[in-house]
Amino acid sequence: MTPERRVQLAQQGLKAIADFRVRLALLDQQVWPGLLGLPDRLALKVSKAWLDLWERRELRALRGP
Repeated sequence: MTPERRVQLAQQGLKAIADFRVRLALLDQQVWPGLLGLPDRLALKVSKAWLDLWERRELRALRGP
């Protein structure tokens, strides 16, 4: 894979991450308060952590070797 193609894929990945973050923010507003929403909040927290990891990988790819 050429470096230019990798940069292009990283930029597309960052755009997808931003879209997912918007969706997670909307879902976060819909979670039930208290214990009823605990599983949903945990799932959102895991999703946010995964997005952070993905974002770090894409930013590292943009910086290059």
